[in-house]
Amino acid sequence: IRHDSISMNASLRILGLLAALLLVVSSRSLCGQDESQLAALAQAGDFTRARILIAQLIEREPREPRHRYNLACAEARLGFRELALDALETSVRLGFKDRELLLGDEDLARIRDLPRFRDVVRAMAGQP
Repeated sequence: IRHDSISMNASLRILGLLAALLLVVSSRSLCGQDESQLAALAQAGDFTRARILIAQLIEREPREPRHRYNLACAEARLGFRELALDALETSVRLGFKDRELLLGDEDLARIRDLPRFRDVVRAMAGQP
């Protein structure tokens, strides 16, 4: 009986590990699907729906700077300049470092002339 209970415990642990692994793999593939869908929405100019999808991604991965950057892009395209800057500041605070993308991304054209945008660029460079 003891041997069987040890086998049962080991089997349950293995099943638990497999379930956790499956969850990680499925969430990664969902993120990949979501990002493909996000790219399609942006390509179609549907930034309202893109914004909804980005909010779902942020809920799933709140510390992922890329999601906040994408939110900034959607907000800027929709004309919500202050919200775009809020999202951009959060993205940089979370670790977004692609200064070249920030300076050249057409999605951010509507906010690039704002002093707060320049402050974000300086913050990325580590300048006061």
